[in-house]
Amino acid sequence: MKRLFAWLALLAGIGAVAFFGILPGYIADSMNAVTPVPDKASPRALALHKTLMIADLHGDTLMWKRSLLDSHDGGHIDLPRLQAGNVALQVFSSVSKTPKGQNYDSNGADTDNITLLTIAQGQPVRTWGSLLERSLWHSEKLRRAEAGSGAGLRIVRSQADIASLIDDRAKMRATGALLSIEGLQNLE
Repeated sequence: MKRLFAWLALLAGIGAVAFFGILPGYIADSMNAVTPVPDKASPRALALHKTLMIADLHGDTLMWKRSLLDSHDGGHIDLPRLQAGNVALQVFSSVSKTPKGQNYDSNGADTDNITLLTIAQGQPVRTWGSLLERSLWHSEKLRRAEAGSGAGLRIVRSQADIASLIDDRAKMRATGALLSIEGLQNLE
């Protein structure tokens, strides 16, 4: 009997390592693959790019377990790449829920792909069963990134924040951050 419990404990331990240690990275890598593209832009195009005010209107980065402030090989958005790409404004989407079998024609509200991901990534327990808490957690992650960025990332909350960002971009490479929330049909 002791041997059976030892084997069960070992299997549970292996399962926990796979669920919490391997699965989140595997899912993130498979859903956020980055394909290197050779830089073929002409010097003239690169010069023009440096003069533009670029806005990216959708990024799901907040749902993943990684820092916005550190450069990453995977994923699509981090502050170093935003700054290198001359992005003036990034809209960060808080993905609180997605349906299984998501498609363009019809999506039901009765399933959720995000719950297991929040648990596997070790997000706060309050986010496991609450769409509102997931979005509040994403908001907190964005505020922490802003606080740790040395003014490189600024949350935009008003027209005055946009004006300040535009003025400051002449002096330094700051990126504005705007939070959007998707998946909340009814606030809890």
